[in-house]
Parts: sequence; C-alpha cells; structure tokens
Amino acid sequence: MKICFNILLTLFSLSASCQTQEEQKFLDTLKMGGSYLIGKQMKEFECKTVTGEEYSNKDLKNKVTVINFWFEACAPCAAEVDALNNLFEKYKKEKKFQFLSFTFDPKENVIKFITKHNIKYPVIILSDDSCSILNFRKGFPSTIITDTMANIIYYHIGGPKVPKAAMEFIETNVYPIIEQEIKKM
Repeated sequence: MKICFNILLTLFSLSASCQTQEEQKFLDTLKMGGSYLIGKQMKEFECKTVTGEEYSNKDLKNKVTVINFWFEACAPCAAEVDALNNLFEKYKKEKKFQFLSFTFDPKENVIKFITKHNIKYPVIILSDDSCSILNFRKGFPSTIITDTMANIIYYHIGGPKVPKAAMEFIETNVYPIIEQEIKKM
C-alpha cells in the first residue's frame, strides 16, 4: 500500500514537470477522473446503430441521455450489461429518455456480444479513435449522462467485474440522476 501511495505521489509531483500534453492529460485523469467534464457539451458525432438507426449529438437535445462506452474484452464492460439492460428497460418508455452505447469492436464480434448478452439498447460501432475522442480518452467502460441541453451532468470511468456489484453501482449512482432529470421536464 505504501508503495502504491509513493508511486501516485511521484506521478502527481511529476505533473509540474510534464513535457507533453499527453502526459498532462494522463495525470489529470488520475487526479480528477471525468469530474472536470461536468457542465461541458458532449462532443459532436454522427453515426448509425448496428440496426441502422441514425444518431448525432443533435439528438441529445431535449432528452436525458445515457451514453455508455465499452468493448467486448473488457470484464467490467461485460459485467454491467445486465444492469444497463435493466436501466434501458425501465426508462425506454419515457419520451425524454434515450440510451446509446458505443464500441470500437468489429461488427461480427459486436453482433455475437449483443446476442450472447441479450442487449436491448442501441449499439453504435465507431473506430477506436472516434470512440476514444467521444469518451474524452478516459477508458472503458465509461458512462456519461447528458441533460436536455446536451451538457454532461455525470461521468464515470471503470466499474466492478462482478455483475451483482455493477447492478448495485448503477442502481445507486445512475438511476437517481435520471430520475432527477426526468422530474425537471
């Protein structure tokens, strides 16, 4: 534990002497996660789901939107699928709610993953770079919630590897934000 603390302390102290912007971004991620993104607009995008539905950042306006970033080999990503399915099923009838998920996996793999996990929500395949840009290069899984003005109101990176823990985390942390935003409308 002491070694981990010393490593983190060293990384934080290096932030003053970082030579590159990428190193600074990495250190900012360690220090703040995605909290500094709260209040910012979601980045621009135009894309289609695996079933052909078109979406863009303009579709975020006037809706509370949950956006999830994942890839198939990510254990925490797979662990949260049931929780995300439940979330989608609970709110999908709300006219001012939508759910989008983004991955960079090849289409064949995505179709198998959707089938294996019985994914109910829309899945969008982007390039690795486009996916990283949209999730602010923060890692996977990432979950963003935007308000009706497409402003980020929640950003979370990572998650448990156990489905039950993922369910508990999402029910405790994500549901209340959605409920609060829906009540505002």
